[in-house]
This record gives sequence, C-alpha cells and structure tokens, in this order.
Amino acid sequence: MMVLSQNDYGKRLLPYGMIFPAMFFIIVFGLIPIIDSFATSLVQWNFINAKVFVGLGNYLDLLLSGDFLKVLANTCYFTVLNVPLTMLFALALAMLLNGPVLGKKFFRALFFSPWVIPTVNVAILWMYILEPDYGMLNWFLELLGLGGISWLASTRWALPAIVFISVWKGAGYFCLLYLAGLQNIPRELYEASAMDGANPWRQFLRVTLPMLSPTTLFVLIVSVIDSFSQFDLVAVMTGGGPANRTNLLVYYLYERAFVAFKAGSASAVAMIVLGILMIFTFAQFKLSDKWVHY
Repeated sequence: MMVLSQNDYGKRLLPYGMIFPAMFFIIVFGLIPIIDSFATSLVQWNFINAKVFVGLGNYLDLLLSGDFLKVLANTCYFTVLNVPLTMLFALALAMLLNGPVLGKKFFRALFFSPWVIPTVNVAILWMYILEPDYGMLNWFLELLGLGGISWLASTRWALPAIVFISVWKGAGYFCLLYLAGLQNIPRELYEASAMDGANPWRQFLRVTLPMLSPTTLFVLIVSVIDSFSQFDLVAVMTGGGPANRTNLLVYYLYERAFVAFKAGSASAVAMIVLGILMIFTFAQFKLSDKWVHY
C-alpha cells in the first residue's frame, strides 16, 4: 500500500484549490438562484403573503395566456431579425477593417464605441433621433420627400426600430471577435487557393467562412442569448408598447414580478427562457460537428 507524503497530498489538492473560486461563484450566483427560481415557479406568491403550492399551474397559465404567447412571438421575431443582421454587419465590418484601410485603428474604435456606451444612454440618444416632430431621422426623410413616421408609437415600426438600435450597438463587439478570427487564418491557405485559381469570392466561401466557423458558433450563441435577455431598450424606449408590440420576455418577466407582484409567474417565465436557451445551445453544440472546423 502506497503511503502519500504531505507534499503529495498538497499536489493532489492544488487543482481543486485553483478551481474553487470559480466553482464557488458559479454555485452561489448561478446554480442556487436557478434552483430557487424553479422552486418559486411552483408556487403563488406576492412577496408578502405565504406561498401556496400550485405545481405546474403557473406554467399552464402562461401557455394558455394570449399575452404571453404574443410576447414569446415578439421575442422570436426580435431574435430572428437581430441575430443574422448583427452577424452579417459585424462580419462585413471585420472584412473591411482587415484590409488596407486608412485610419484602421480609428474606425475600429469608432465601431466598437456603441458597445461601451450604457444601454440606457443609447436608448435616450435614439429616442431623440426617432422623435416624430423634431427627430433627425424624420427630418432627413422629409428632405427626401418622404413622410415622417412615429417610430416608437407605431405597431408596425416600433419593434424593427429597436432591432436596428440593437444591431447598431452590438455589431462593433462582434466585429472585433470576427477580426481576431480573420487575423488567425494562415496566409498560406489563401496563397494555395490563389495558385489553384480561386477568385476572392471563392476564397471567402472556401477559406474564410470555414476558418471563421468557431468564431461564428460563439457569436451565434452569445447573440441569441443577448436577444432573449433584451430589457433595457424596451424599458426605456417603449415600456412594452404600443399595444404590447415591443414587449419581450425579460421585460414581461419584470412586469409579472414588480408590477403584477406575481413572483411565481415571473419565475416560470424565467425558467421558460432558461429552457429555450439551454435547448438552443445544446442543439448548436450537437450540430456544430457538421459545420464548425477547428
């Protein structure tokens, strides 16, 4: 029987000691709140009176609620528009900034700057730009002979306007990720493809996109999570209106918890959002074998 010395015990325990801080924060600020939120989703509770166990009643009420289904549809609409537009815009910017552009560092900082501006400030800035009477956008449209639009009061245009602002704010961050990916592609691959007669478009399809696929997977998952957790723009710019048209899941969660004082229903919304994101992320990792090249 091998006898371990004190030094051997120290070496074996060292890895556990190094991961302990990360595991502590994951458990305390991630796992325990999820378990607590799930437990709360099974009760009716207004933060004051005693909790009443209702099982899956909160989930059934949500799934039978027209308001919740409309909010879910709004969130899916927002995500379907926001994610591809952000990814395409970010990739286009990265391709442009990866080339021989004068003032490259300046433009990198310029495009990244919306990401570091607090979202509340971004919302207030765009509320002035979209203001129907003296806003800059309507003034420009009227110069072109087009009529002004009440952007944030229109059931047709309010949500697309918020999507546009979200793309404007987020594209710079994802552009930097794509730019890092582009700069890690070996030059030899382009030289070999050029010797085989590939034009720039075929090089983009056959070399650039496959080599960027790990970055694309990361950007896709993060941007979907970001879309499903969108709150600030809706809270400041529209409050979910007009006619619930811009109400998204996280803002609906806030309304259930702190306007209607239904903590159980709000927790059920949180669990549904978590479930959707977990299924999407798991599916993407399973499907990534078919299109991601490491």
